[in-house]
Amino acid sequence: MYREALLAFDRATEVGGSLVVRAAAGYTLAASGRCDEARAILNQLKTRAAQAYVPPSNLALVHLGLGEQEEALNRLEEAVDARDLLLTFLTVEPRWADLAGHPRFTALLEKVRLKQ
Repeated sequence: MYREALLAFDRATEVGGSLVVRAAAGYTLAASGRCDEARAILNQLKTRAAQAYVPPSNLALVHLGLGEQEEALNRLEEAVDARDLLLTFLTVEPRWADLAGHPRFTALLEKVRLKQ
């Protein structure tokens, strides 16, 4: 239901959606094969991060959607250092399941005291 999800993300953005909404849209675009649009969102998030705080987990999510697991893990490791609140959802948010069993992901979960 990518189309419906993207419509909901667009509407949320129109009414003042958060950065995580943009990241979720980027992930969904990538997962649905619209990688150029996902990369555009990733670039928007990176541009904003140069000016203000953007949770690294937001960037990680778009990288994950693009199939860039190592880059997603790099951003998640930054998220640990930044004490990114969204890390608390790593074991319950299905989008992160692609990283389950990856040694770096397992180490990251241990570092934030979450069980896989």
